[in-house]
Amino acid sequence: MNKRLEMALRLLGNRRFHRLLDAGYGGGVFLPELARRAEELHGVDVHPYQAEVEAMAQAEGLTARLRRAGLCDTGYPDRYFDAVVCISVLEFIGDLRGAIAEIHRIVATRGTVILGFPGQNLATSLGYFFARTPSPGVVHKANYRMILAEASRHLRLIRLLRFPCFVPSCLVLYFAAEFERT
Repeated sequence: MNKRLEMALRLLGNRRFHRLLDAGYGGGVFLPELARRAEELHGVDVHPYQAEVEAMAQAEGLTARLRRAGLCDTGYPDRYFDAVVCISVLEFIGDLRGAIAEIHRIVATRGTVILGFPGQNLATSLGYFFARTPSPGVVHKANYRMILAEASRHLRLIRLLRFPCFVPSCLVLYFAAEFERT
């Protein structure tokens, strides 16, 4: 998890944003870092633990405007965000086209979109096997090729990071990509 967040932070760099959305905030582990980069921090997730994550954020001295919503219908106005960060979410969404279209709709022109997603190969399958979790092919509805292709239909790819960086794409464990809405 740390490597995923580190890759996303590397893509965000030192930039500061007016409004930033954490799309799929989960347990809120990334909110403190994102709060340092945004005047207004927002988050959406489908789970029912919004109150618990808000309490954690308040205990950390953070102001995060969280809402329970899916990535295909966030409820935000068009071009509302300067940046959208979506880490380890898209691979679980059945309607990948709808999710990417929604991200495109809510991010401002020239806005930043950071997407993070796992590779899918023998190494990742073995990792899931040894962790005694279902294979990525079972739990993931989209793979890295699908995510990159769909995102590239709507957004302009700026940078693509791979972990590990020295292997071909077919062996990568995790990708983080920076896109821009044109």
